[in-house]
Amino acid sequence: MRLAFTANPSPIFCLANSAAAGSPPSNIADAFVEFDTLRDTRRGAWPRFARTPAYTRARILRKRPHTQPVHRSPVARTLPSCGSRTTRRHAPRSDVPTSYFSLCSTLFAKAATLAGNLPTQLARERRNRCGVREELVAVRTALVNCVRGWTRTLLLKFPSGVTTTLTKRIRDAATKHPPGLPEYIERVLASIDAIQEQIRKADKGLEQLAAEDPVCQRLMSVPGVGVGTSMRFVAAIDDVARFPSAHAVQSYLGLTPGEHSSSDRRQCTGIPKAGPASVRRTLTQAAWSLRRSHPKDPISLWAADIELRRGKFIATIAVARKLAGVLYALWRDNLRYTPNYVARNRQA
Repeated sequence: MRLAFTANPSPIFCLANSAAAGSPPSNIADAFVEFDTLRDTRRGAWPRFARTPAYTRARILRKRPHTQPVHRSPVARTLPSCGSRTTRRHAPRSDVPTSYFSLCSTLFAKAATLAGNLPTQLARERRNRCGVREELVAVRTALVNCVRGWTRTLLLKFPSGVTTTLTKRIRDAATKHPPGLPEYIERVLASIDAIQEQIRKADKGLEQLAAEDPVCQRLMSVPGVGVGTSMRFVAAIDDVARFPSAHAVQSYLGLTPGEHSSSDRRQCTGIPKAGPASVRRTLTQAAWSLRRSHPKDPISLWAADIELRRGKFIATIAVARKLAGVLYALWRDNLRYTPNYVARNRQA
């Protein structure tokens, strides 16, 4: 049997939406029966969701001998197919043990709960503001690289400095060069100046928004955490009550080590890089800033011990994970950062 998927919505998608609207989860679990009829055992051309470990465990439960009552599923016969078949249709499997439906119902109930945590309007605005600024910076970086490539072709040397003064330094150096500054390079420099002005306005807007938010002010008390990091973190978390602990936040941001273990063998891998990449990137930059600007901070001293054993890059990611937990705790407890706060509590 070979599948030719169409643009019609799959039963999993339709039923997941109905679960978010309050439909019984058991109806969502019935979709697994329909997905079993679409499985291609030869080529593995079946929906990606059905390849997840949770679905595999559910199929194992169904194949085991059981004495539980069997649920006759009429929904499996009435569900629309998520693909059109080019060969004959197999009979749908409707005899499914109750344990199978119980597991599937739990999975889809959790998925519906996660889907219900929609970001607020303020969180979306913060995310959009940070995203627009990052795009402006990316455009400026591309133009700067273009100008630098032109200077290398002429072996034109100019003093080093920050990006905001790049155009002035290049113009001054080009005037001393015999060919002078070409018109097409002047257009690029003018574009860099215009984009730099827009970046300055974006920074001013973010600073004003962070100054009006007491949560961002408390988060910015941590060394290395600035306006961008605090705004990204607050926009991603949105509601601190969603997470029961700091470890849940670290896992949500994709900063916890992965694991590839089997039986008695335990093997830890790198971070899975799940969750919002922009928050993970800003936390990593904050970790570098913390280690460089505050080497005597307890977090920096703790990272120095890790660096001796695992290297500076793994130590910096560990600091980023630590910062995520510290920011969560400050937000949850309405506190400001105190370096020796944990040490005093341990002594007490």
